[in-house]
Amino acid sequence: MEKVIVGLSGGVDSSVALALLKEKGYEVTGVSMKIWAGGEIPQKKKGGCYGPQEEEELKDAERVCKTLKVPFFVFDLSKEYDEE
Repeated sequence: MEKVIVGLSGGVDSSVALALLKEKGYEVTGVSMKIWAGGEIPQKKKGGCYGPQEEEELKDAERVCKTLKVPFFVFDLSKEYDEE
């Protein structure tokens, strides 16, 4: 069985991609990145997936993986994201 890692945003597209790959017999693992460390959001980073809504998106991604019974990992890249 081939292994596949799927980057999950918490949205429909990546969730469906994960489900379809699992359905086709792949050994699937879901991953997401945490890019917000909390606190005030700098003006240049407002919008997108940066900020409090990120927590909800990560919960959604985790929920999809639990439902489909696949492993899920979150990589905390908030320090690197803030630095760059």
